[in-house]
Amino acid sequence: MRQFGEYLKAQREERGVSLEEIAQETKIRMAFLEAMEKGEFNKLPGEFYCRAYLRSYAKTIGIGEEELLEKYELALAEAEEKGEQEALPIEKKWDGTLQQTVASKSELPNGKRKAIIVIVVLLTFLIALGAYLIWGSDFTTLNEDLGVVDQEKDRVTNTVEDQSADTDTDPLAKDGSISSSQGDLVDRDLD
Repeated sequence: MRQFGEYLKAQREERGVSLEEIAQETKIRMAFLEAMEKGEFNKLPGEFYCRAYLRSYAKTIGIGEEELLEKYELALAEAEEKGEQEALPIEKKWDGTLQQTVASKSELPNGKRKAIIVIVVLLTFLIALGAYLIWGSDFTTLNEDLGVVDQEKDRVTNTVEDQSADTDTDPLAKDGSISSSQGDLVDRDLD
């Protein structure tokens, strides 16, 4: 893979294109471009990105994308035959290597893992307790206030119902009769 990386670098330099120009135009990180030119494809995020980066690289420096990808495939096949697993993209490594590597770096000893879990649970409990102490009494007061409002509403409703039952059904006729002139006024108002 080192030879392929040297080929990339030679093609770029022959055309007078800097890595900074490629990085700016393709938005590929400088570290990835440098890794490609060193033949360290294991430092790239994966096989898909290797191919995409190579296409962008080829387009930017002005060489054929398909031709470059064919050379890459040949370099991959040679590296696999030679057993150069370190230079291959992540997906081309042995089965399970990636998972084992990631797991071995991220695993914590059981004691530390348990301690972290206990600390997280305690912090969660303390935050919940603090929230209850700060806002819990407000909710209790609010519920009590709502209960008072409900009682007041019931009392007002009952009073209005009692008053309406005590009064006549026809509010216009207090003495039981309406004069014809009053009736005409009422009719005009309704129109």
